[in-house]
Amino acid sequence: MARGYPPRPGRGKQPGKGRLTVLLVVCLAVFALFVGRLAWMQFAQADYYAEKVAQASQTTYRVPIPAARGDIVDANGGILAADTTTYDLALCLPAPPGTDLAQTLDTLRMYNLIAPDGEDVETQLAAFFSVASAGELPLAEDLDATAAAALYETGLPQRGAVRLVARGVRQYPSGTLLPHTIGTTGPITAEQWAAGDYALREAGVAMDATIGQSGLELAYDALLRGRDGTLRVTVDADGARTAETLVAPEPGATLQLTIDAALQQAVQSALQTRIAALQQRAAGDGRECTAGAAVVVDVATGGILASVSWPGYDLNRWRADYAALMADPATPLLDRVCRGLYAPGSAFKPAVAAAALHHGVITPQNTVACTGRYLYYSGYQPRCLQISHSGPVNLLAALKFSCNIFFYDVGRRTGLDAFSRTAQALGLGADTGVELPSAEGALTWTTDPNYQSGLTLQAAIGQGNTAVTPLQLAAYATALAGNGVRPALHYARRALSADGETLWEYVPHTQGTAPGGAAVFGPIREGMVEMSTTLAALRGLPVTLACKTGSPQRPERAPGGGYYTNSVLIGYFPAEAPRYAVSVVLEYGGGGANAAPVLRDILLSLYGEQAVVAASSL
Repeated sequence: MARGYPPRPGRGKQPGKGRLTVLLVVCLAVFALFVGRLAWMQFAQADYYAEKVAQASQTTYRVPIPAARGDIVDANGGILAADTTTYDLALCLPAPPGTDLAQTLDTLRMYNLIAPDGEDVETQLAAFFSVASAGELPLAEDLDATAAAALYETGLPQRGAVRLVARGVRQYPSGTLLPHTIGTTGPITAEQWAAGDYALREAGVAMDATIGQSGLELAYDALLRGRDGTLRVTVDADGARTAETLVAPEPGATLQLTIDAALQQAVQSALQTRIAALQQRAAGDGRECTAGAAVVVDVATGGILASVSWPGYDLNRWRADYAALMADPATPLLDRVCRGLYAPGSAFKPAVAAAALHHGVITPQNTVACTGRYLYYSGYQPRCLQISHSGPVNLLAALKFSCNIFFYDVGRRTGLDAFSRTAQALGLGADTGVELPSAEGALTWTTDPNYQSGLTLQAAIGQGNTAVTPLQLAAYATALAGNGVRPALHYARRALSADGETLWEYVPHTQGTAPGGAAVFGPIREGMVEMSTTLAALRGLPVTLACKTGSPQRPERAPGGGYYTNSVLIGYFPAEAPRYAVSVVLEYGGGGANAAPVLRDILLSLYGEQAVVAASSL
């Protein structure tokens, strides 16, 4: 049997050696590709990767550039509100090449721009670098031009060590002239920002932006605010600025008002002077008067030419004085023009007359016998003072002498709701169209919870539940001057861009109309002219006036019996072709006639030298 032996190695093909060769070739190929790729990246793509490395060592941040808020000017271009420039100081971090952070801080301490001990800055720096590698650290706010100029002399802003950012701060050249109407600005509040329907957030306005918070500053904020810009800054690891991209801010529009600043000052002075004079009179006859309001309106357009609420305050100091203003019993923060509510008293009587004439209840010639007491109701028989009249009284005499008996009777026969609807059409207890938040006011209606028959008589002479604003009284006077046509009242005329282009302009329009036209309002206007002749303060002027006074009772008892009264007056002039309508209210004024000197002074201001000379000759 043959013995087996393992085969001996021969000279034939060796499979293991072939696989090794293939593996070696593959490795060499991969190595060659790697070397080629490396060479391509190092030489062909050198610039590309150098840029990538540079970008990785850079930081980009944005700096907001505040937009200048638009001015508010009067009808003649006089500035009522404007931004003055102030500067905010920020430290650029990291310190750019060629600057030294410690030296920069020492220089700032030398100019008292940071605390001498530097502890606050060190804390701020530590906090800054804990969350960012580059940016700007705010150090000081509200630097004036002198401080900014001194800082530029150090060279720090030029070398990029610090940045001065110009910012507008609202200033009011005549801060006491129109404070309630112009209003205020301030930072967006947390409550405003949190509101679900807050439009500014949706519009991209910054969370810490300053906006209009009241008055016309708020009503026209979208025009006045402008659009903030941004500065996009890129710095490298050494703090050197490698790129800057500026999106310039867009300044806000200039808002031009219908207000005449000179007339506004004259009306304010007239109101103050009259209040001071009344305080020298007997108790109950004006001595207690400390507050009031007056409005002047352009009859043709509804533009408000003057709007005075007294007492007022200084817009430049209202934040500092806020606690004292809030504690003042005279409530100077209240805008009496738009939000003060007063019974109109006998100034309401033209509305009753208009309703009665329109519904055919009376003609101008019909009379009512004034016996001094209205006897229609057995349980309620109000009186008339019968000043300069008694017996049969027609419409003209009733308006001239303000006969209560005539209007008790005519008001009862016309109907409470009928004359209240006419009063509303004429502007009382109605929207005036003005841009500012205003009290709605109230008229007296048969649906009122306290209604009874006697309330109709009280409402017919402007009392009852009736309470209206001085602005509504001005709208009412304007409607009477226009034969029942009432234009919308407004403060703003137009908005102008920085280069004077008109961006927006108010279009006058009718807010309401009471029916009847000249047939109804002609006799009423004639009676109001007659009424003006009964007031000594309005006699002898070169311009014919039409007016109606009111002496509404207040709820407080006066010394010696009776009640305190306010002074209410509405009027317009020239009576033949009205241009101006006026309303005046004096709290505790002691009766409507006491407001007549204010109307007189307004007329003298509007008609200048001719009127002053004529008045001085009386």
